[in-house]
Amino acid sequence: MGLTHFGDQLCAALGATPTPEFVANLQSNKMGSTMGAWFVGNTVSQNLLNTGAFEVFYDGEVIFSKQKEKRLPTIPEIMGGLESAMRRDAGGRGARAELPPEAAEAADVAGDAPSGEEL
Repeated sequence: MGLTHFGDQLCAALGATPTPEFVANLQSNKMGSTMGAWFVGNTVSQNLLNTGAFEVFYDGEVIFSKQKEKRLPTIPEIMGGLESAMRRDAGGRGARAELPPEAAEAADVAGDAPSGEEL
């Protein structure tokens, strides 16, 4: 980006006269050059930071870790893990009393409803 905005001055300071053609092209299209540098920079930084991590936490407790399991979780695994963590958090006072209705319904649909317990 420095060449885009200050290329002719940088080239003159470094003794590169006349200004190289690619620097003149960058300067003639400053918006395109800046957007291109921004796009490439973001792509590179995103790829360097990407770990492939997918982790589900509840109150600081790991419910599922893709890095540990080397696969993505299923919905019943997530719902079961959340339900267990919520039960432990609430002191075990009822199987699903602490779950919001949508979460309890999703666990039922996923086939994760505990048998013999009242809702």
